[in-house]
Amino acid sequence: MLALQALGWLVGNEDLLPVFLGSTGLAPSELAERAADADFLGSVLDFILMDDAWVIGFCDSVGLRYEAPMQARAALPGGRLNIGRDAKGPQRMIDGVIFDKDGTLFDFRRSWGAWATGFLRQIARDKDHAAALGQAIGFDLATGEFAPDSPVIAATAADIAAALAPLLPGQSLAGVEDRINAAATLAVMVPAVPLRPLLDGLRAGGLRLGLATNDTEAPARAHLAAHDLTDLFDFVAGHDSGHGAKPGPGMCLAFARATGLSPGRVVMVGDSLHDLHAGRAAGMICVAVLTGVAPAAVLGPHADAVLPDIGALPGWLAARAG
Repeated sequence: MLALQALGWLVGNEDLLPVFLGSTGLAPSELAERAADADFLGSVLDFILMDDAWVIGFCDSVGLRYEAPMQARAALPGGRLNIGRDAKGPQRMIDGVIFDKDGTLFDFRRSWGAWATGFLRQIARDKDHAAALGQAIGFDLATGEFAPDSPVIAATAADIAAALAPLLPGQSLAGVEDRINAAATLAVMVPAVPLRPLLDGLRAGGLRLGLATNDTEAPARAHLAAHDLTDLFDFVAGHDSGHGAKPGPGMCLAFARATGLSPGRVVMVGDSLHDLHAGRAAGMICVAVLTGVAPAAVLGPHADAVLPDIGALPGWLAARAG
């Protein structure tokens, strides 16, 4: 049983065990006798779910997906209602929406295809070298298309740099990453839909809004500012903001903490499996959009809904509330 694994992980963690014991008032000798108590096991999972770093540490230690503790908690007494596509019963209220950036707020192909073409030509020695660099990051310079597994789609600048660095002798990994971030800050983003009216409408409906991107935070803020959107977001995080990268739940959980919202009443909207897995691991409702590279057939099994773009989100919210 997962909750017992979690208890075993806590017992073996010299730093966290005293914190857990202090929060429960239990003595170490009482843990074994309480291990058969479902309510107690629920409190073990509640404790681990308080911090995304603990979730990641536990799951990595036993080879579990990051959403597994939340799913296990839902099956124990006092667990949250787990609404999926086949769930029965009342729909949960929605108090907030956290968006991915690239492929969600902004059309991925039209935004990053032009950026990749310009950046690769800038750093390459010649045409053949540019093509080889493109191949290393899953980008075809001739067609302007990204491969489904391109690190540009959902990975971090550090991951992209790691793919390019072997083909850039004499340049450090950190130096390549710095060049990527500098160029990304200047990238021209193409909105997937008219963003200001959409986001204004969501805020007028009482929703708190956040942004969670595997991009670096500085370029993400630059892209929002370029489209006069910064003031509409209560929370903005990149992979370097201290909450980890997706598919870990860190950024999603940090948004919930920053806004005081229950993760179960927040919608994560994204265009990749990294986005959906992050949202699910945080216990959020997950909505996929098709303005990235992944098709509905890939995203659908992992989402509570699949929409053509975020312009359809208000209608989906209204239908769900009705």
